[in-house]
Amino acid sequence: MEYQIELKTLPAQPAVSLRAVTPTTQIGATLERLLNQAVECLGQSSLAQTATPFVRYHETHGSQVELEAGLVLPQDAALAPGQVRAPAAQVELPGGPAVVTWHMGPYDALRNAYRALGMWLKDHGKQMAAPPWEKYWTDPEQEPNPQAWRTEVIWPVR
Repeated sequence: MEYQIELKTLPAQPAVSLRAVTPTTQIGATLERLLNQAVECLGQSSLAQTATPFVRYHETHGSQVELEAGLVLPQDAALAPGQVRAPAAQVELPGGPAVVTWHMGPYDALRNAYRALGMWLKDHGKQMAAPPWEKYWTDPEQEPNPQAWRTEVIWPVR
């Protein structure tokens, strides 16, 4: 698959998230658990219906990865005090320059998108400014065909 890569300036994005350290072999199960918890932590809020699931990879420690998963909220989202219940936290994904690409297909092939972004960074003399994240635009429960899944991969740069 060929990736179209764009350099964009993104606004900071409000989000609700949880963090975990998990074995790389358990990323899928951990993400499912954290995303379900994020939805529960927003309760009956209409924000849970309009939010986009994301995962952000912070650090790798051998066969363990520290990740953050949750929901990117609409730009104009206004959370009332106490609306986000523990263990989730209200956070902000950073704004600023980022390289962005779209991955079409199963999640286990996402490494190809990261490889393409890494090559772009090298070719254009850019460096990573913050951990990358993925936004999942297709719900696998609604679309069972992995070839139709759309994932946006975002990598902040300087």
